[in-house]
Amino acid sequence: MDLEELLASWGVSLRAEHLSAPYIRLCEGTVRHYLRSGYRTLTKKNAEIWISAITVHGTANVRARCLKRFSRWLFEEGETRTDILAGFKAPAPGDGKLIPKLDQADVRSLLKSCDGRGFRAIRDAALIMFGLETGARASEVLNLKVTDVDMSRMIAVIINGKGGRSRIVPFSPLTAKYLDRYLRARRKHPKSSSEWLWLGGGPIEDGEGRKLTDHLTYGGMAASLRRRAIAAGVPDFHYHRLRHSMASNWLAAGGSEGGLMAVAGWRNRAMIDRYARDTAAERAITEARELKLGVL
Repeated sequence: MDLEELLASWGVSLRAEHLSAPYIRLCEGTVRHYLRSGYRTLTKKNAEIWISAITVHGTANVRARCLKRFSRWLFEEGETRTDILAGFKAPAPGDGKLIPKLDQADVRSLLKSCDGRGFRAIRDAALIMFGLETGARASEVLNLKVTDVDMSRMIAVIINGKGGRSRIVPFSPLTAKYLDRYLRARRKHPKSSSEWLWLGGGPIEDGEGRKLTDHLTYGGMAASLRRRAIAAGVPDFHYHRLRHSMASNWLAAGGSEGGLMAVAGWRNRAMIDRYARDTAAERAITEARELKLGVL
């Protein structure tokens, strides 16, 4: 079953229902984003993993309902024997509260869980450091090609990020060290000639019974890093926590909001306000401890 091909047919069906153009774009965009995240089939497990990485509750709720609608259409059109996502509950909209950032102890534990000279260990450590410093979205990271990374200038070019926009993200010498180690291990990979930067590490990462050695998928990355997080004792980990942590650390360190918007790929202040609010208490405590209030 080719979901990409069926997506076009679903669009025809949605238009026949006289639904609004923005809603149709939302539905099609949801499935397209799901597919670009590396999922080749629609399963309840894959949907749960994909939705769980969306930390804005309202967005997760809308995306889940779009996926459920697509699943129901597949069944009604006879493309599947059952409604695959029947009974799958969309997350409650909630108040959109962002998840806690990773502290230094969490990061050290995650990197410690990647100790070893095996390909997956070296790659996962590089993935963690790259996400933590650049704040790139999981889909943007996985869509990187080898030629998109300039090690001498310590920058990466995000091509066609969210909303089809491209941008440049910088990384530090420390992250460059992890990336260089990965690139050296990558040269020995059976698929080293691939254009994709991040390569799969074998069947242990595949949740659908296939051997993945080329172009790491979202499911493969999520499964591998989840095992690292469990070993590190870091609960509720997924790649977006690295993006959240980068934004929170940027603001806490006194970085400009304009600079953060440029690096993170935001076009308006909505997300800046959310991250600023999320770190306000922490920054207030730090500021209070540094002030001499003259109480005595």
